Amino acid sequence: MVAASEERAKYIVYAQKKNELLIRMPKSEIVIKKAIQEYEIYLRQLQEKLYTAFMEPCGDRVTAENLTRQIFEELDLPYLIME
Repeated sequence: MVAASEERAKYIVYAQKKNELLIRMPKSEIVIKKAIQEYEIYLRQLQEKLYTAFMEPCGDRVTAENLTRQIFEELDLPYLIME
C-alpha cells in the first residue's frame, strides 16, 4: 500500500482492525497528525505503566520489556520504542 505521507501511513496502520477492509481517513492533515500524536501518547503511557508494573515484582528490565511487548502483541497494539 502506498500513502501520500508518513502521517497518512501511520494513520492507516493505527486504524486498521482485524477483518476490516475499510478505513475512514480524515481529509485534514492537521486532524490526522493530532490523532497520531494522541494515540502515540496513549501507547507510550500504557507501555510505561505495564513496564513499571512488571519491573516492580521481577526487577529485571529485559523481562519487564518482553512481558510488555507480549501484552501489546496479544492486544494487537503497535509497540513503540521507549525513549
